[in-house]
Amino acid sequence: MIPRRFPVTFVDFLAYSLRGLSDNGVGNCVMTLDGRVDEARLRRTIRLAMDAEPILGCQFVNHWLHPYWRRRTDLDELPLCRVVEGDENSPAFRKFLTGSIDPSRDPVIEVVVFRGPQHDTLCLKGNHAVADGPSGAWFSHTLIGLYRRLGEEPEYVPTPNVTGVRDLKAFTRKFGFRRRLQAFRAGRATPAASWIFPEYKAKDPFHGYVMLKLPPGRVKALSRYGRDRVATMTSVMLAGLYLAALKVFRPATEQVVTFTTTADLRRFLPYRREAYALSNMSAPGRFRMDPKQPMKYEEALLSIRDQLKRIMKNPFDIASPMPLFMSLEAIPFSLLGLLIRRGVRRVSALRERRWGIANIGEIDPGVFEFEGMAIKDVYFTGPLCVGPGIGLIFSIFRGTLNLNVGLSGRVMDEAVARQYLEQVDRELPFHPEAPGSVLTVASAPP
Repeated sequence: MIPRRFPVTFVDFLAYSLRGLSDNGVGNCVMTLDGRVDEARLRRTIRLAMDAEPILGCQFVNHWLHPYWRRRTDLDELPLCRVVEGDENSPAFRKFLTGSIDPSRDPVIEVVVFRGPQHDTLCLKGNHAVADGPSGAWFSHTLIGLYRRLGEEPEYVPTPNVTGVRDLKAFTRKFGFRRRLQAFRAGRATPAASWIFPEYKAKDPFHGYVMLKLPPGRVKALSRYGRDRVATMTSVMLAGLYLAALKVFRPATEQVVTFTTTADLRRFLPYRREAYALSNMSAPGRFRMDPKQPMKYEEALLSIRDQLKRIMKNPFDIASPMPLFMSLEAIPFSLLGLLIRRGVRRVSALRERRWGIANIGEIDPGVFEFEGMAIKDVYFTGPLCVGPGIGLIFSIFRGTLNLNVGLSGRVMDEAVARQYLEQVDRELPFHPEAPGSVLTVASAPP
């Protein structure tokens, strides 16, 4: 029996409140297939997924005291999967990629099949209030597995996951209020926004994605370079991003600059993967660097590597404000929402900006398989950033790395975003030895 209501967690509410202020609140998964999907079975798959993960069949109810997720009563009437003529170069695809979801009105996931002359491109869009990057990637695996299962057992019905963990209460219970307050004060001592972006010069606002693809040979060499120095691909990419930022952006101070990577707080909880429901349990881990100190790539990598190791061991280096904020859940959420919106507007009015990156990881081709039909490409995008900064995201599939940034409005000129990713390409090792990087832009149609 699926309950009619589910509680809204603090992180759900935070993502809902930030939609339209810091970003458009959605992420995308794009899969280019070597063939055609069975659209009737795919629709059935999506409908069953809304029962398997009941939060997907809900809409956000913004109650003044404590919002909640309410199960929709129109799930069987929703157009769960549209089939649209076009490919990844079509205006329809770009419109979908740059679109948004209002979880208080729209279904929290949207699936579209773009039918090109030779193959299909399957696109999934999900609202950030329901799931973060790790949870969304896991759900993509689950959806494909359910599609395959229905091919073998057309009458199969999954068991609803009504008891899965969605909140961070087990995380906050580890620490007393005084410890949370100390961590909050320590986090505020270092500026989160410490960069000056170039002035926006384009006539019209930019609404879209700028993407950089690194070829398999280059990615393999970068991965080996990192392994030789006991560094992850997150550290490898962050070092290039930091050195590029010093050349394209401008440090706001000469003392310290900061940037972030998204860390999965589930690593600090005592549960197996199967114990979770779709949820948003990620938070930014902050790095600190001295912009006056000249650094070669390897020096930057080793500094970032050591900081990342510390972040992954100490939860308060990841999310110093989060435990304190989550302690405030007892007060009316309408007041929390007011505080969040005021804070974002205040920070957005400043000249200082911030940037960070999320690593979806290396995608297993064996998991992304439709009954023997090859998947030619898979990549993920994050939300379109409105301000007060930008967030990049990268993933790896069949050796190719896709790094992209989504922008909306006047947070950053498209030309500057292109310049930044081109500079990242140059800062990363093996640039002359392994040519083949490709820079593309997917902007919303007029």
